[in-house]
Amino acid sequence: MKQVNEILAKAVIFDMDGVLIDSEPYYTSRFENLFRAYSKPFTAEALSRLAGASSQMEFEIVRSFWGEDISTDELKKMYREVNSQNRPDYNKLVFPDAITVLDRIRDAGFIMALASSSGIRTIERVLDSLGIQNYFSSIVSGEMFEQSKPHPEIYLHSMESLGLQAQDCIAIEDSTYGVRSASAAGLRVVAIRDHRFGYDQSDASWLIESLSELPALLGI
Repeated sequence: MKQVNEILAKAVIFDMDGVLIDSEPYYTSRFENLFRAYSKPFTAEALSRLAGASSQMEFEIVRSFWGEDISTDELKKMYREVNSQNRPDYNKLVFPDAITVLDRIRDAGFIMALASSSGIRTIERVLDSLGIQNYFSSIVSGEMFEQSKPHPEIYLHSMESLGLQAQDCIAIEDSTYGVRSASAAGLRVVAIRDHRFGYDQSDASWLIESLSELPALLGI
């Protein structure tokens, strides 16, 4: 397998959910709580579409499966009420090797950035909880843009904020939406292989089983 740094990557742009923290099962369980509370069927198709979706897309997806006319604002209110006592502990959701890998990449001199579809307040809570906010030279949220992943704008903006071109960067992703977003922005993509949600990762340049394989791929 050709190493990334044979192609002189300068920066590594990370997704957050499903890459640094194993949050997708937690987030989809919250939507399942919503469907169950209102006696709506939570189908495998709904699960597949919600996994990896941006905060802007999530409630439009829920609305399409709800089975009756309802506004996204009403769904958001119902969602908050159903899950009011269900708070995440991000220290329990972080992948076991994530911090160690970030340390190795930083120590090797790579620039690191974060480009996540999550809302900025969620991103800040995660990074503060894990004590890793200062690892990233740029932190970009999908809610900053009219269209989040799979649209490429989040990655285009991330590269612009770093002052780098696509050939200087690689993206670390997992979901269909994320892989397509980074690829459409011209980045080479390392995808963490999916065994749960049926993601289409065919646009990725490399597939790895876990973040622990990333340093070797970077040649460090």
